[in-house]
Amino acid sequence: MKFDKLTVLYRDFSRPSNNDGAFWRCKCECGNEITVLGKNLKWQKNHSCGCVVSAGEKNIKNIL
Repeated sequence: MKFDKLTVLYRDFSRPSNNDGAFWRCKCECGNEITVLGKNLKWQKNHSCGCVVSAGEKNIKNIL
């Protein structure tokens, strides 16, 4: 399954499930891999590995 820029690769059993659900290993369109809580994928709280930066963040970075 794909969630925005993240594609689910497999369930990450190295991180135990908790009351919030299971963890999933995902690959971002940029090539990075991250482990994400399933509910965060479902409710669209994770859109990428962190590579996506808003226009406002880019402007602040340029100013600094």
